[in-house]
Amino acid sequence: MIHRWSGRPLGWQWRPQVLRDWRCNVHSIYLSASAQEKNIGADGVSEETRMQELARDIAEILSARGLVVYLNRPEWSLNEIIEDSNNKIPNLHLALHSNAGGGTGVETWCYRISGTKSAEFGAKLQAAVVKAIGLSDRGIKDATVPGHRLAEVANTKATACLIELFFHDRLFDVAAFTRNRKSVIDAITGVILEWFGIASKDFPTQMMDFAMDNGWLNERRNPYTLPTWWELIAFMRNVKGR
Repeated sequence: MIHRWSGRPLGWQWRPQVLRDWRCNVHSIYLSASAQEKNIGADGVSEETRMQELARDIAEILSARGLVVYLNRPEWSLNEIIEDSNNKIPNLHLALHSNAGGGTGVETWCYRISGTKSAEFGAKLQAAVVKAIGLSDRGIKDATVPGHRLAEVANTKATACLIELFFHDRLFDVAAFTRNRKSVIDAITGVILEWFGIASKDFPTQMMDFAMDNGWLNERRNPYTLPTWWELIAFMRNVKGR
């Protein structure tokens, strides 16, 4: 979609916060959603479908905050995904998956479990997602150990992690993810933005959240769009009256 007066794609509107982020440092992430279409969940939805949708929703939020976001294609093989990531040279590579085998909970696979940026990021991600989804903490795991080596973590050039968000063959886990999906998205995006030193919300969003919390506004549009004039006026009137 093209902006009606600038002729630029809507994602490239001249938002001050986005420009500041780009001037200071261009951060990038590769979101690699599961391409395992034959892994069918307890609710009949495939792992591929669920993770691809999740990746797109996360990408939309991160892009709005000024990050460059790369996405894999669902028809690609694992080797093609790794090659594409290494060609793009992102700062972070995050693989999004759901687990299987009759267990329950969240686990994150890292490049070693200590002394690496992967382990540091993975620990933060693991803690945030466990809290958001409300499932058991299976901890961070070493993706370089023989017998458990994960190529997507071990062979990517970027700081990489692979998170198994829940067990898709366990209805209890699927329900927990479905119920807490927004919280999981907020947790993942929050950790990524914190990792890059970017506030999870820009000032207009913080301002509108404050107005909503105080009852000055009773509705608003997509929380990741800039406020309208009437929203700003409502905010300023109430601030002036305090």
